[in-house]
Amino acid sequence: MLILNVITILTSFTIGSLAQEVCHVQGRCEEGYILNNTLADTYYDCQDACNSTDNCNFFTHEQTGDLCQLLSNCSQVISSLCSTCYTGEKDCPKVICSQVGLCQGELVTDLYTDTEDECLEKCVNEDDCDWYTYYESVRFCQLTSTCDPVSSASSVFGQRECYFNNQTDSSQ
Repeated sequence: MLILNVITILTSFTIGSLAQEVCHVQGRCEEGYILNNTLADTYYDCQDACNSTDNCNFFTHEQTGDLCQLLSNCSQVISSLCSTCYTGEKDCPKVICSQVGLCQGELVTDLYTDTEDECLEKCVNEDDCDWYTYYESVRFCQLTSTCDPVSSASSVFGQRECYFNNQTDSSQ
């Protein structure tokens, strides 16, 4: 029974042949060819390093040590190997973070938070949340599952993936 449970856990966290797009996946790439290990402050800096390295197709960023592993291939991503690691393909789209404006979309919840970062953390902790809008003047946070961007000077919005950048940064 224990062996069956371990197999179930591993398969639930394993992306077999990586036939699907791998972007912002929690875990470390295993069974891949490592081209280089370097330092990168953020997930996106690690992605940039991959894009500027010949034959790099995948990367893993470890947030706690800022380690960036560049790989030519990756047969699986296993989340149980590293809880602070995030793996992606070099062509993963960059995300929208701290963009001036607001999201009109399907509301997940709304609440008061002291900062934009706290609003973003609330989004990450809500399964259905993909976008956040933060109104700094009133410290109000709206979490939505969809987003139609609307111009507004009184708020900023972004995607839940901004969390993986370890900062809210409008330059993404």
